[in-house]
Amino acid sequence: MKCYGDVESNCDTYGRLYNWLAATQNDATAGVQGICPTGWHLPTNDEWVAMLQSTGGEVNVEGNGRGLKSTLNYWRPVTAEGQIGTNEDGFAGLPGGGYFWTYSNTTIGTHAGLNVSRNYLYAESYAFWWTSTSATHYWMTGSTLGAYNIMTMPYYVRFDHTTNTLVTNVETLTSSYSYLNSVFSSSSWQHLSNSYNSSGLNAGYSGTALTNARANFYFSVRCVKD
Repeated sequence: MKCYGDVESNCDTYGRLYNWLAATQNDATAGVQGICPTGWHLPTNDEWVAMLQSTGGEVNVEGNGRGLKSTLNYWRPVTAEGQIGTNEDGFAGLPGGGYFWTYSNTTIGTHAGLNVSRNYLYAESYAFWWTSTSATHYWMTGSTLGAYNIMTMPYYVRFDHTTNTLVTNVETLTSSYSYLNSVFSSSSWQHLSNSYNSSGLNAGYSGTALTNARANFYFSVRCVKD
């Protein structure tokens, strides 16, 4: 568990950040109880979608996420009408940011709208919550550039403050890299697999990438009732 920036008061404000292993108690079952109390569970991707739809919003559509957003001024200050959270379902989402990790401690670049490096990033601007859903990704193998190694990576949802958008997509990814918001995707394998080169990803490194994704990224957790 971590507090954003290693500052304890940020845990009081935004809640603690957990890696996937702690959030799920190392159980990849959809709807797992994980770290949640008895009678509650870690929501699946579908449950996140349903929660947003209950406020009249839709995922991946700009301006449709205000119903999940806290009315408190912990989000980066915005005065424009239509940007203030309405908290319609009492979820009171806060921009806790996250802890991101790369093996080489270099920035992955603008990846899925994020500049990912080994650091705490995006408090006040983004919220990241683990889901209990895993997504299939196709990772380039080391044998031939045209071959792909299927990996099932953990998944999260992201709330973008600037557009009031809840971003989530767990469609099966293909070699065209048609992902939406996951930093655990084919194009970032070098940074997650203890191998920073252009020759491809072999089976050993792909397994390491999964281990690093589960252990070294820290996001927020919300539980829902069974």
